Amino acid sequence: MRSTTLNLALLLLTLGCAGQNSSTPTSRTPDSAPFQFRSGFEPATTVSGAHRSASNTWVESLQGRDGQAAFSWPGDLPGDPSRSGFFYLVDGDEDIRSIIETRIDDATGRGSTRALYQAVLKDHQSTASRARNQYSLLNSREDVFAEGAVRYWLKLQPNLKEILPAGSWRQVMEWREQGDLYRKAVMIMPDAATGEPYWTVFADFGPRWDRDWTAENRAIRVPLGEWILLEAYWKEGSGSDGRLLVKINCQTLADHVGRTRNQGPIFSVDLFKVYAAPESLALGPSYQWIDDVEVSSTLSNAGCP
Repeated sequence: MRSTTLNLALLLLTLGCAGQNSSTPTSRTPDSAPFQFRSGFEPATTVSGAHRSASNTWVESLQGRDGQAAFSWPGDLPGDPSRSGFFYLVDGDEDIRSIIETRIDDATGRGSTRALYQAVLKDHQSTASRARNQYSLLNSREDVFAEGAVRYWLKLQPNLKEILPAGSWRQVMEWREQGDLYRKAVMIMPDAATGEPYWTVFADFGPRWDRDWTAENRAIRVPLGEWILLEAYWKEGSGSDGRLLVKINCQTLADHVGRTRNQGPIFSVDLFKVYAAPESLALGPSYQWIDDVEVSSTLSNAGCP
């Protein structure tokens, strides 16, 4: 996948308050302390409704306290809650609901609970980047994302294989470095010979996105239309001190030990993301459900379901 040379980090920085209002108090401990967060999108968690940022692009946020997990969006998450949220990279003059859909659905999560639904309905480019539906944590200081882990349940659309033609891709998660100097991502691609979707984890040097390393996995299938457990642990490093570990249903998808940064620091962590190639969106919308999110500052010791 080739991306534009847009400095996305700078764009996100100028998009305005995608998360909670800066005057809203937060309950999370200071960034110097270990962090932990859990939510299943239960009441009173809500999607705020899309609004135009100061840069006239569409943004949205998750708000409210999950009554079961007792954590609040976005105040209990790491990073800067006043700037974290959904970023769509769609100009504010466009009809956002013809391009993006984000909502919390009742009785669609695991065990008939609530779940977050994200969709990109069609390919669109009204800014320097293409439309995507991503929930991004933006940093509050340089080292807040130096190490962290995320674990959640993901259900991909059942027809994903049919809308992934040769040469296309579908991104699930991404980490971006300040100034777009480096990125890491989890992606699904179609096998050139069989068309079967497979997992790939990679890192690129920006802003031209020249590949640094790749870890492909065709042995662990890409389940479609069913709930799967996605876990990722990262530690920033310029050599053997760096690590990116990704698991699917407790099976190791990739475990890269080596460089995970260029000049640092991580500017944004896209926890859950729907970002698809134009060739894919030409065949239909790209969408997914998310449930039971956990974010922490260290590798999870939680058992397998």
